[in-house]
Amino acid sequence: MPGDRGLPLGVEVSQMEMVGIPSPVDNFIKCQLGIKCAGHYMDDYYLILPPDIDPRTILEKVTAKANEIGLTVNLKKTQIRALTKSFKFCKAKFTLTETGRVVMNGNRESVKRARRKFKAYKGKIERKEMTLENLRMGTQSTLAYFENYNDHNRVLRLRRLFFALFGFSAEYNQNFKEDTQPCNMWFTDDFAVNV
Repeated sequence: MPGDRGLPLGVEVSQMEMVGIPSPVDNFIKCQLGIKCAGHYMDDYYLILPPDIDPRTILEKVTAKANEIGLTVNLKKTQIRALTKSFKFCKAKFTLTETGRVVMNGNRESVKRARRKFKAYKGKIERKEMTLENLRMGTQSTLAYFENYNDHNRVLRLRRLFFALFGFSAEYNQNFKEDTQPCNMWFTDDFAVNV
């Protein structure tokens, strides 16, 4: 519920304003504390500090500034991590290797959701509640999430599941044309007939 402070959550305009307009907390971190490597995505902040600065002191100062303007910092979700260890930010797992390469992995729970979604698509296609074009869009958006990360094996497993369910590959748009015969079925306007 919108209150007298802040912006309502989940509204696109609020999200754009949160990214585009620096808050007093942003100014405090950058100007007063002089932290160069700091930023946020919506309401999730990150600060990367050199080894000579105590992170607990910075956390106390930022929390005090947030409380001063009426914002509450959830200390249960706040983490102080060394960059040599993996950490999660915005549901993605980040790992810094010894060579300096950053490895990003998507959320593991999203794989379970994607598998359930593909199985639900199969039922909708069989009941003619979903077109092949909608199947293509839903499948490609799901796979694109994992392709943005270092999740090659997860993408392969999801593509194998898709092939097992529908009988054709999710990689090429021509497979989703109406003249393809997924799962040994051909489609007319009124019904599906098993071949």
